[in-house]
Amino acid sequence: MTRGDAGDDTVTAISIFDKFEQAEEANRRAIAWIEKDLGPLLAGHASAAAGPVIVHTLA
Repeated sequence: MTRGDAGDDTVTAISIFDKFEQAEEANRRAIAWIEKDLGPLLAGHASAAAGPVIVHTLA
């Protein structure tokens, strides 16, 4: 997993999975943990998304 600061008090985490179902389950668990343990610290709601990633390099 890679984490980075997206600015404006936004934190982004990126995880890569072999199967879409794995990503969905990880998102479900992460949101549940965030809401339970970090909810009071959040200014807004946590969100998660799953989908294909396209990567390319410039030669």
